[in-house]
Amino acid sequence: MLIRLVTCLVAAIAVGLFFAHSAEASPRFTVENTTWSKVKVKIYNGDDSLCTVNSKTKRVLWRRSKTLVCYGAGKGRCKVQLSISGKQICGSEKNTCDDKAIKLDGGSTIKVSQTGDEYECEISEHLPS
Repeated sequence: MLIRLVTCLVAAIAVGLFFAHSAEASPRFTVENTTWSKVKVKIYNGDDSLCTVNSKTKRVLWRRSKTLVCYGAGKGRCKVQLSISGKQICGSEKNTCDDKAIKLDGGSTIKVSQTGDEYECEISEHLPS
């Protein structure tokens, strides 16, 4: 009886650690597009410090939101580049990939909006509960 209890406890801990590692290894973020244009999202893995090869390219249609995922490589964040009609928008001020990409922590939301001919990005970081 005691062996069965210990075995169940060890299995439960192992499953919990697996899911905790998976969440950090594959952070999710949301792109909320409030414009009337399609937003192209290039996603780079967390360990690609130069943003040389994007792992995925996705599109977020106008007036839509999409939750995306990257391989965080233990960093718990993604690097993304956003563009509309071939023009890059929302560059980084923190020298991420030569100012071309934005670092997003898992659970973050990036809202793309438009005023006239200008596009703006507002990042809402995920706050741990």
